[in-house]
Amino acid sequence: MGSLFMQGGISVKLGTIEDLSANPTLLQFRNLNIGNCWGFLTTPHMELFLNRNSVGPTDIVVYR
Repeated sequence: MGSLFMQGGISVKLGTIEDLSANPTLLQFRNLNIGNCWGFLTTPHMELFLNRNSVGPTDIVVYR
């Protein structure tokens, strides 16, 4: 990912990694259907996005 963004002059820094897989309340997000991607967040999306431990308000979070 870093090399892709570097082509556009954007620096990528890996901050922290948090493994959410052991949290039983998050099992529903292992196979999250994103639908048609029309720019609207679903309730499951919003619930997943609440998991931002140690993330700043302008930081980007990648879930995989």
